[in-house]
Amino acid sequence: MNELKSLRNEIDKVDRELAALFLRRMELVEKISLYKKEQVLPVFDQKREEEMQASLTAAFPRADLLPYYRRFVGMLLLLSKEYQRNGGGI
Repeated sequence: MNELKSLRNEIDKVDRELAALFLRRMELVEKISLYKKEQVLPVFDQKREEEMQASLTAAFPRADLLPYYRRFVGMLLLLSKEYQRNGGGI
């Protein structure tokens, strides 16, 4: 049982790190949102999104986890676009 508790403690630590990284990412999304509004650019940029997906998944080291990572990245992109559409950065 101590091993399980130890592993869960490690997950908690990783989750806190992910939260900090998510916050940093969304702060950058906010800046991008402001720029796009100023320049009258659309929220969605299909070419950029395809490039990101390809780049991020090409470097992923574990094929067995790649489908999950793709979903994770996809969700980040969806949340970023949703935040921008809902006025992120105002």
